[in-house]
Amino acid sequence: MIRSIPVVLLILIALSLSGCLSAKQQLSPALIKQDLTKDYYEKAIELENKNKLIQAKKYYTLAITADPLNQKAGQQLKRLNTSLKKLAQKYYQKSQSLNKKGKYDLSTRFLRMTLRYWPEHEKAREELIYGQQVSAQRYVWHTIKKGESLSSISKAYYGSTSLASTLAKVNQIKDAAKIALGMKLKIPQLKANPFINQEATMPMPYEKSSLPQKNILPKVEAEPEVNPIAMYKSLGIKFFDSKKFKSAIVEFKKILNTNPDDKDAVVYLRNSYIHLGTAAINNQQYLTAINYFQRAANHDKTCISCKNEIKNSQNLYKEFHYKTGMKLFDEENLSRAITQWDLVFEMDPDYKRISELLDKAKTIQKNINAIKLSQ
Repeated sequence: MIRSIPVVLLILIALSLSGCLSAKQQLSPALIKQDLTKDYYEKAIELENKNKLIQAKKYYTLAITADPLNQKAGQQLKRLNTSLKKLAQKYYQKSQSLNKKGKYDLSTRFLRMTLRYWPEHEKAREELIYGQQVSAQRYVWHTIKKGESLSSISKAYYGSTSLASTLAKVNQIKDAAKIALGMKLKIPQLKANPFINQEATMPMPYEKSSLPQKNILPKVEAEPEVNPIAMYKSLGIKFFDSKKFKSAIVEFKKILNTNPDDKDAVVYLRNSYIHLGTAAINNQQYLTAINYFQRAANHDKTCISCKNEIKNSQNLYKEFHYKTGMKLFDEENLSRAITQWDLVFEMDPDYKRISELLDKAKTIQKNINAIKLSQ
């Protein structure tokens, strides 16, 4: 009897452990989601306390993805987004201040920081892209004279000091204060900013090897180039994944304005309109839905589902106003019933008994009005 006790005890322990494992393996999806949301949320709080705001935003977003109804995570993300926007704006203002002082390299760095904290900052993005794109019709050489600055040279060629940063970019000058007497600068003639004195700016041959060694600008490490198409696409996909379809459409249209054959942009643009159309149907905004689906079809001529959705939206629109008119007619509200049926008739005069019902309602209304006038 004494020897059997340990065996029984071992069996009981084994059964107990088996039960624990079984219960753990059979956790409900709701509990799994709750645990996952909690882990993401706590990680976000930890990162934010360490001032790692970008990473914290990522984990708040993951928490909301795991549980879209989690109000606490939603409020934290909203608050953090507000803080990030304010921080981005401070970086942007700093970049503007540095640009005015001729600190162009630092100004560009602060523009990049602005977009890191707030990728949707339109002004910073446009300035960064513009700074990377200098499309010149031709170049002339200018030798820096005593007392000249980039601003005064810009004023002399373009009639404005605002192109000083463009001159710095073309000539890889990071700091306007470091230009030297006798240094040669390439001056680009821009389509939007032609030279104000054509005779004084005759083009000169541009041969780097023919320049005296002392006049060659010091080699500087170039900032990584920004591909505007890639930037638009990246931002558009980000908006699309966040279900901000109207913002996504703006970005993908920019791509198609430059490259109408970009297949990715066409697909994302089409799908953005389809999502908007579906949402409009759910809100019983059938004409709006038809408009969105038509735009989707316009951008993708091969989209069969777009045409089907247009037809479906039209049928829903007609049926909705048809039935609404029937209800109003039964309530003897003839004027409003006629208004509803007129909407159906304008879209499809042959829909069900719409012509017959309209004639009947208008005849009754006419007779009622005649009786009222005779009294």
